[in-house]
Amino acid sequence: MNTTPDDEILARWVEDELDETRAREVEAWAQGQPEWLARRVLARESKSLFARAGFSGNDVPSGEFFNARIQREIAQAGPAAVPARPKKSAWLVPLTAAAGIALGFWAGRGASPDAVPPPMAELAPVIYTPEKGVDAQLVSMQEATVIVLDGVNAIPDTWELPETASNDPGLLPIAHTR
Repeated sequence: MNTTPDDEILARWVEDELDETRAREVEAWAQGQPEWLARRVLARESKSLFARAGFSGNDVPSGEFFNARIQREIAQAGPAAVPARPKKSAWLVPLTAAAGIALGFWAGRGASPDAVPPPMAELAPVIYTPEKGVDAQLVSMQEATVIVLDGVNAIPDTWELPETASNDPGLLPIAHTR
């Protein structure tokens, strides 16, 4: 087989679901692909574990089983299981819900249309790729993550660090706005 099989064929091969001819073709291709051979071994091991656990599709009862049991329980319980007419105070629940919604709209009406939420800094991830010859190590501690770069020139003392990492000084993190 000259070309790589598509994902569907490979998935079916891993699960041993291909016909013999196609399986032999993929098998020939896979001889040079140790990661795919390992996936197939892992899938076969998983299947054998599930088989030994004793689970099969026949173990799950059908929906009719549950429905029949529910009907039988209702029949055995008799008319006492049928709910009685609602209490006289049952109308209070929807009335209370409607009053709560109305109160929420009324309270929200007082907000100024000019009120704008405070600006937030854009939190786009930044990917740093060091130049050749730079060794980068990531050190994670309890509340901080530090990137140690070996092979980078030191920052001169005359260089001032900005207050935030934002390119736009008008955008500060939400915690810093007042």
